[in-house]
Amino acid sequence: MGFIFVIVLVLFVVVVVGYLVGVYNQLIGVRVNVDRSWSNIEILEKQRYDEIPRLVKVCEGYMQYERETLEKVIAARIRPARSRFMKEFSCTSLSRASCSSRPAMRRVPSPGWPAGVADGVREQEGRSTSVRIRSDGGANRGMA
Repeated sequence: MGFIFVIVLVLFVVVVVGYLVGVYNQLIGVRVNVDRSWSNIEILEKQRYDEIPRLVKVCEGYMQYERETLEKVIAARIRPARSRFMKEFSCTSLSRASCSSRPAMRRVPSPGWPAGVADGVREQEGRSTSVRIRSDGGANRGMA
């Protein structure tokens, strides 16, 4: 009976030692994973720090592109307005007969207004717009 007891005791010791070795190995594995995770975090922080100057350069390049695009759009919008103004200016300074694209102005009688006040009617694109002008140089009275 003593022989069986020794065999059971040895098996028990082997199982306990095996269990402790397994737990120790798992703890070592957890420690290695924690160290690896911290090193990954440090690497990501370094990469992020290295990315900031590159991101600033990209943003500056995009800002320059947006500035140039905005300047081109503004210039493109000003060009037609400036040419329209110059055309109207040259039409007023030259004879009216030389400006065929400018709509003709005609004066019509203005019932109900004081003497000397005229209505200028501009025919443009099928619409009639009446502008009332005071003879003493006063302000416009509005659209009729």
